[in-house]
Amino acid sequence: MVIRGKNKKILIILTILILIFSAGCGKKKKKEAVDEPEIKAKDYLTGIDEDTLIMNSDGGIIEIACDDYSGESFDYSQLNDEIQKEIDGFNESKGSDKVSLLQYSESNGKVKAAIRYLNIEAYNEFNGTDYKLQMYEPSECNNIVLTEEKKKAESMASSEELAEAGIDPDDENSALSGVKSDAVKAVMKDASGNETAADDINDSSLMMLVTDMQVVFDAGNGEVRYVNHHASISGRDSAVTDGTGKAVIVFTLGLN
Repeated sequence: MVIRGKNKKILIILTILILIFSAGCGKKKKKEAVDEPEIKAKDYLTGIDEDTLIMNSDGGIIEIACDDYSGESFDYSQLNDEIQKEIDGFNESKGSDKVSLLQYSESNGKVKAAIRYLNIEAYNEFNGTDYKLQMYEPSECNNIVLTEEKKKAESMASSEELAEAGIDPDDENSALSGVKSDAVKAVMKDASGNETAADDINDSSLMMLVTDMQVVFDAGNGEVRYVNHHASISGRDSAVTDGTGKAVIVFTLGLN
């Protein structure tokens, strides 16, 4: 059939439109792929070389455990897996995930692990320790500090130096009683070394950590305010305990 006249013109127009549309589709610009920025996992281990407890505002605890096996015939190649197995076994026994391994590193026999605990109770259960973490109680803090000060005084009074000085520990009339009475003061020290009676600290927003373990304590975004003589303030948010008696660290709980 031969197409003539008006119908032929319509067919030509349709053909042109189809060609234009096809050409436009063929040249459709492809969407360029955009590289998404890589989100790096938080590094908990760099710059930390001592056992450290870091406080979270939600009551959780992050432990940085540091061990040096350099020079020892210890196979630490599978230690990462062993730690994870122990954590998995603990969580299974408790019926919930109370402990998690955040980070692990090993370099030249120096092993570090960042472990998160749901709370101080989970930390104590997992590690067999007896840390106490609670809101600050003036009377309780006073009793703890007073007891530790008495132990310190008794240690001084029973030393060889006093024996050589001719002081009889069993003689209540000797200089021993004076040593004890002068040394027994329930005081806390701030970062400047100023002393404050433990039972005069009445800020209801404060918390306190009590432990006889040697450890670095990091208050996170909080601030360490006071310590007794078994600890020292090493920075605005940190303190170090000596591990020779019950250390009391009084601090604020910052927001993460």
